[in-house]
Amino acid sequence: MASGSRILNNVTQEETAERETRNTPGMTDVSKTLFLPLFFRAQETLEGGIVNDPASVAIVRSLGYDNLNFRLDREMQLIISLRTMVLDRITGNYIRDMRAQGKQPVIINLSAGLDTREQRFPDAVWYHVDLESPVALRKQYIRDSHATVIAGSAFDDNWIRQVREREDVLVIVEGVLMYFSEEMVKKLFCLLAAHFKHFWVTFDALAKRYTRLRIHQSIDVSKAGFKWGIGSAHDIEEWDTGYEAMSDYGYYQEYLDHYDRIAGRYRLIRFDATHKVYVVRHS
Repeated sequence: MASGSRILNNVTQEETAERETRNTPGMTDVSKTLFLPLFFRAQETLEGGIVNDPASVAIVRSLGYDNLNFRLDREMQLIISLRTMVLDRITGNYIRDMRAQGKQPVIINLSAGLDTREQRFPDAVWYHVDLESPVALRKQYIRDSHATVIAGSAFDDNWIRQVREREDVLVIVEGVLMYFSEEMVKKLFCLLAAHFKHFWVTFDALAKRYTRLRIHQSIDVSKAGFKWGIGSAHDIEEWDTGYEAMSDYGYYQEYLDHYDRIAGRYRLIRFDATHKVYVVRHS
């Protein structure tokens, strides 16, 4: 870690485990991974890096949450920060384009966890969808929201009944699809295609080889293992469900593009060429 960087909290691993158990009753191991991006966004903000998310800082401090493994995993902090920056750019571009067309931007945030993108982009209609326990946590710690928050599985169609807008929406699925099988991921894309028109889905995906990963510094893969990866967005097109690959954003190129804001805080890491953020469209 760079000299002089600020630390969110300073608690022991035992205190971290106790607070996580207390704050996440009934949550699955996959749902508990919501702490990972939250913590890294907050830490990157404190370091004056490529993410500016004071809402995450406030939530982490309110939770009193800390994790030694997270603080030591600089590689994952960089990847999460790059991913946040890319998805923020996609979100901002979508809102700008909808406004230019005289349309109301509508964003559906699936498996929302404690995501704070709405606070950075309030000029849209937001829907946050997640399981009951993460939703309860979200309502407790994110109070300055005008979004519709829906408790339910993203893989069922019950949540869709509460979404009024069905056309020209942006669906964000961040940091979650890798924990599900290809069958389940395909089910989600088919579900969206059956209920929405002229929409976009942006998501991050691992390279296929990471589905064989057995050790990870920040994630207990024995409880929340990686199951799905792709080579490119064209893998989605091959499902023949009507999706068209639009764009992708590789982490290495993003690293190079923002090197002046990154250099000195991170050592150069090895980015997998197929670990990217993708955008696909369904007409």
